[in-house]
Amino acid sequence: PPNPTSAAQAVPLSGLNQLLDLARKRSPDDQNRLLMGVAGLYESAGAHGGAPEALADIFIALTRGAGREIRQVLPHPVAKVAWAPPALVKILAADEIEIARPVIAASPLLLDDDLLQLLSDGSIDHQIQIALRPNIGAAVARAIIAGADPAVMTALATNRSARIEAPDFAQLVDQSRQLAALRAPLTRHPSLDEDLAL
Repeated sequence: PPNPTSAAQAVPLSGLNQLLDLARKRSPDDQNRLLMGVAGLYESAGAHGGAPEALADIFIALTRGAGREIRQVLPHPVAKVAWAPPALVKILAADEIEIARPVIAASPLLLDDDLLQLLSDGSIDHQIQIALRPNIGAAVARAIIAGADPAVMTALATNRSARIEAPDFAQLVDQSRQLAALRAPLTRHPSLDEDLAL
């Protein structure tokens, strides 16, 4: 007999396209309810041993096809959870900043490699939001400093939970000689020692 588990893992492309066509023919309110319904199904399935890949495919495809007003609603329920599909989180993080901001700020599914890619590909607003993200890693902080954008470095200097290694912090202090906006946040940063203060 066919394996029902393997059948649930893949959705035929024609079936997925039919579902998307059906979603597009609905009003924005109906599309929003459908997307939130799929999000609820995905969360529920995740709590009971993991959601099938097919459901993740549907969730991501519906999000890609959704209008801006619907995509603005979705980040709030998925921003802080571990059950969302990682591919969906990356899509939302790369969207326009109003949609991306809550995801960049809080998603536990965005790893340092994802943040580094977003620093490379994203807008200045995305880079600033990454610099403000709590507990960003040393590699991300180093990349921000290497980028040398004044607004992004200033955002990093205000982030007291960022892991900034000593040589990188010294480089920030050195940058503050030319960039006055860095000086005040650096004087309040817990990594500032007496030598660097001088």
